[in-house]
Amino acid sequence: ASVVNVYYFHGKQRCKTCIAVGDVTEKTIKEVYANNPNVKFVEVKTDEKENAGLVEKYEVTWNALIIAKGEDSIEITKQAFANAVNNPEKLTDLIKTEVKKRL
Repeated sequence: ASVVNVYYFHGKQRCKTCIAVGDVTEKTIKEVYANNPNVKFVEVKTDEKENAGLVEKYEVTWNALIIAKGEDSIEITKQAFANAVNNPEKLTDLIKTEVKKRL
């Protein structure tokens, strides 16, 4: 696998923080990796049947932010939720660091 996927898993009901995690992550990928076809932001709605395979693969039970390239993946959900609202730069830096490790 040559593509780094940044998966943001969420259900229908989303709180302010959940929305912020998705927004910060999507904005980071679109701005920083706009010219890199090997980095993709993937929004995964956990309640949709077609996403069941991914939900199962990453054992997602709630919301999750996972950066993956093939079998090499890291879940950064806790850090994302801790920083998305009040310290989005910290989340942006973490995303960039983890994506860079996998490029």
